[in-house]
Amino acid sequence: MNGINLKRLGAIVAGGAILASSVAFAGLWYGNTELVNANGQPVAKIVVGEKAAASDGVAAAMIAAKIANSAYTEKEYTAAISGTANCVAGGNATGGSAACSVTDKTTTLEIIYPGMTGTAVAEIKPLIAEDLDNTLSNRAQDNQTEISDFADAESAPFQDGDGAVFDAGGVIEESDGDDAGVQYYKIDGNMLSALSDVTVSSKQTSSTFTEQQYIYLRGNTAWQNDEKKVMFAPDVTAYLTTFGPDDDGLSLCPGDTTKALYDCDTNDQIGKGRYTIKLFGSQWVVSDIISGLGDTPVANSGNDVTDADEGTGYLSDTSVSVADENTGIRLAKEATYNPALHKDECMNTTDVKICLSDISRETGATSTHPAIMTIYDAAGNHVTEKQISEGTTETVTVNGKNIKIHVYQTAPGYAMSSMWAEIAIYSDEIELYSGKDFTYGLKGYTGDDSKWKAYIGLVSTLGTDVNGTVGDATGLKAIWITSNDPDAMGGGEVLPGDSYNIIDTANYQGFVVKNNGLETATMDTVKMDYKSAATPLMNGTSLDKSVKLTSSTADAFKFGNAKGKTMYVGYDGSDPYIIIDDTQDGWVTQAATDGDVNDIEYKWGGKNAYVVFGAGVDAGTTSLSDTAFTVTISENVGNVDDDDTAVEELSVYADTTNDELLAEDTADTDTDKIGYVAATAGSIYDPGSYAYDGATEDVGFVSMRGTEFSGESSTSRTFKVPKSERHVLLSVAPTSVNASQNAEVIGPLHVGDSKTVGGSITVKVDAIDVQTSASVSGGSVAGCVADVSGQTAVIKDAAGASVSKLVAKDVYAVPSDLVMLDSQASDAKTIITVGGNKVNTVTAAAMQGAAVDLSASNPVVVKEIEGKIIVAGWSAADTLTATSNFIAGMKAQQ
Repeated sequence: MNGINLKRLGAIVAGGAILASSVAFAGLWYGNTELVNANGQPVAKIVVGEKAAASDGVAAAMIAAKIANSAYTEKEYTAAISGTANCVAGGNATGGSAACSVTDKTTTLEIIYPGMTGTAVAEIKPLIAEDLDNTLSNRAQDNQTEISDFADAESAPFQDGDGAVFDAGGVIEESDGDDAGVQYYKIDGNMLSALSDVTVSSKQTSSTFTEQQYIYLRGNTAWQNDEKKVMFAPDVTAYLTTFGPDDDGLSLCPGDTTKALYDCDTNDQIGKGRYTIKLFGSQWVVSDIISGLGDTPVANSGNDVTDADEGTGYLSDTSVSVADENTGIRLAKEATYNPALHKDECMNTTDVKICLSDISRETGATSTHPAIMTIYDAAGNHVTEKQISEGTTETVTVNGKNIKIHVYQTAPGYAMSSMWAEIAIYSDEIELYSGKDFTYGLKGYTGDDSKWKAYIGLVSTLGTDVNGTVGDATGLKAIWITSNDPDAMGGGEVLPGDSYNIIDTANYQGFVVKNNGLETATMDTVKMDYKSAATPLMNGTSLDKSVKLTSSTADAFKFGNAKGKTMYVGYDGSDPYIIIDDTQDGWVTQAATDGDVNDIEYKWGGKNAYVVFGAGVDAGTTSLSDTAFTVTISENVGNVDDDDTAVEELSVYADTTNDELLAEDTADTDTDKIGYVAATAGSIYDPGSYAYDGATEDVGFVSMRGTEFSGESSTSRTFKVPKSERHVLLSVAPTSVNASQNAEVIGPLHVGDSKTVGGSITVKVDAIDVQTSASVSGGSVAGCVADVSGQTAVIKDAAGASVSKLVAKDVYAVPSDLVMLDSQASDAKTIITVGGNKVNTVTAAAMQGAAVDLSASNPVVVKEIEGKIIVAGWSAADTLTATSNFIAGMKAQQ
């Protein structure tokens, strides 16, 4: 077996179990496959080929450790107070009898929960003054690549199969030039685990689909002059989900995939298929497509359809078309679901209990059989009866709450035992209409219109023999939610610490985009000091007036053979001098003439960086003279439109007449500014005027490179210069994720309050801290003291019993046969088979008859097939990659 030791793997699994937590957990799933149930019991087995390499054993151990660490159940604890607090009046009471009363009770808790994976938050690191596009850290405007696949990793968002780009209501614009690409930064499942691929299937067909999710950002980083901060200025934000893997999309008629929507029987349509998809961080069921079918053509703006005879707006077999605004998709969240609720059986949630009383006889032109439902409240009190037709949702009000009951289909049968209905109780149901505001289809919504729009992409496999209408569509290819409204994106200026949500409507805010400020950097502190008194030189002469530069870095400056961290420039009365490091043996360099411009190397500021004397921000001072000169830090800002030597300048004017440092060549009294010239090649670094050359900046200014103007006086300036270009730290995360830590402080919370932390943990607390106030009848009381000596804080479990400490109990005992050889494979409900078909017989059996391509051209496979999950690679390294992808895709049940 090439080193695979099942006993050793068993020890690893057993050891992993002690890491389990007693905090919230609701089972472990991969796609639609349950791996650990809600009781914390592993329900999957891991199979390794008897002839496999040792790397397959390592992969199995990694998977087993993940399952073992998830083998625990949820427990809820509450903090409570035992005993009674006594309130005693303090100070001097005047008149009457003093009494104290409790006016407020709060507690503050720190909750520590399991840590997040490295892809729980997507980190984006553009330079200062950079467009977000395909490639970061170059300040260039790179177009997306034209490709043929709508969901290709290199594609622009909203790009159809012919390489054209949708102009979705003016939100998406094509770039200049011949390219159809647009400048976006794409975030996918490899960067953010919440966007991992999802396997989608329908009970009406054996076909499975892959859902791929993306978030796109368009905008730039720039200096915000009013706030003195580097901001992120978003222009467009979009969430996109596509359905593949082929160009056909998610079948609109899964009961008969050869038919278009208009020709699809009611019982075969997508709403009956119960497709479960992910959308903006939550799990939804596709319950219906809404359209006028043959009445309204598909709006196909910007789409390059290949057959000219079809005309604009027609669906072709090679394009994705944007549906018109009369077309929508209905989505639902299931609170509970029963695939076959038989007569006189019931299903319930915390708010309602519903029972199937009967199946109606044929009704209507289509001879449907509505379900006859009896509805009770949670206490068992009768509320009402409803007759609900197949494919419809009925809203019932129970104790003030609207309960949505959906009937997918019914089976009237010929005997009582064969009568059943497929039913779900929805916790939410929404409708998204293509080109409309997100809130347009929210039933009962009374708030402001959303600043985000929804779009629906449809495809057809019918070729040219169609009428060019929504009804001709055969597949749902994409859904996207997008906005170009600044008010939806932090006002268009997202400052450090600020953020905005992707979707602005409460309860649907799936992701958050945040500006986390500038990255920290190793900084050199450079100070310019004006010296009005004579400065002695090592050669016996002295400088009349000078500017002294000091660096916190050894040998920061270099001029010829001289180098050091201290430097002077000035005149001895007739000749200009530059002196490097007066602590050494007198490195003195005398300029030949007054007109020379002197460049002193300053490598800390990047390639081709200098301190320049005699040339600066204004054209009036171009040389070193005994009356005035400029001192300029010239630093490299990195790649600006492919120019590796682009530099910017931070200049100060030495006014030897008034003995002060100024920002400009004038006799003004401005002492709190510097002159600044940006690197000009394509630079978008602008405080608002877009005419930066010759501008002056105050203390707090940050340059394109990340240099900070940190201090000033009338005779000094201080800069902090980074060793390399600094980045802006942007992040995208699910709204339920704490991006910085796995410990969260909550409170103060009042009696009965609860709080969700870590995305899934609910903490409910009673009071611990007691605040009191004093009152007196007929007089006054100086103060009130709470005597809490008779009280103790206790922890109670879900049954109300006190516990002395919290321990990670209720950990499920991991079975010894969690990992087994293919020759020992059992008939387990779920099998995770590790390794390719050549070394694992279980994998080989699973691949037979299934469309699984494991080859050099497709070296990594993670695939669900009828109770089995194949985790395999073409090489040992590919198998470990597949394993990492599989583990990253494991999710706690929503």
